[in-house]
Amino acid sequence: RDFVVMASDIDNYAPYIRAVFDNAPYRFPYTIADEHINVGNSIFNAIEQIISLQLEAFKTEDIMVLFESKYIRERFGIQDVSLIRRAIETANIRFGQRGNKENGTHVLSWDYGLKRMMYGICVSGEPIVDIDGDTLIPLDAFEGSDTYDLIRFWYFMQELERTLLKRNTAKGIVEWGKFIQELVEDLVFQSSEQEDDDYHRLIQYLERLSSFEEISTEPIGFEVFRHSFLEVLNTETKAKSFAGAGITFCSLIPMRSIPFKMVAMLGMNFDKFPRKENE
Repeated sequence: RDFVVMASDIDNYAPYIRAVFDNAPYRFPYTIADEHINVGNSIFNAIEQIISLQLEAFKTEDIMVLFESKYIRERFGIQDVSLIRRAIETANIRFGQRGNKENGTHVLSWDYGLKRMMYGICVSGEPIVDIDGDTLIPLDAFEGSDTYDLIRFWYFMQELERTLLKRNTAKGIVEWGKFIQELVEDLVFQSSEQEDDDYHRLIQYLERLSSFEEISTEPIGFEVFRHSFLEVLNTETKAKSFAGAGITFCSLIPMRSIPFKMVAMLGMNFDKFPRKENE
């Protein structure tokens, strides 16, 4: 408890702090306090990314961002994210769940591109194949152990689509809580396999939702629930001790007691502090 570093927005600095201190030649004990639960590699961040997806757009980069989460990668056993990115580019997948045959965008969709991947694994060469009225050429560009990650990726996409389609039906608040729990189990983290603090905190929040059943069981749309749920994520902080061992990084909170011998500030750039008064 000798040193504290304060910043106006610790969430922005947290990734850089971890990158420096977790890879330093000499390890120093440190604690990051006041960080929101949906920041960094957390279950809550993965949930936020998934429920913010739009099936109508379904852009390639929006999907690839999901694999920045170690939870999702480990849940589906995906080892080589760069391989998946290359396969997506080779299959010419751009946007849309299924696209539109009238304007030709179906050949840029996920459904069409994933079919090319799977038939490319099963069929050698590149014969023209007719599938449900779609004429496609199998993507025979990957073989051996590379195909395992592509099959896992295909399975992930099937689960993702199935989960997102559940949002189309209005539900009571308790049912939406069950939807979030099923989403986590199917796409992010299986509680039966290991322990996780984030998961236990999520369950505590979902259990609190059950108390609303006595007040109202009226179905609400997904967008209403999503807005409320994201508001919770944006206000809750991770449960970590403020005065931990070694160096403590924290937010600049007014009237906070600072029982440290040395205090440093982040973000005090010469053109930012002191703030210039507007005339």
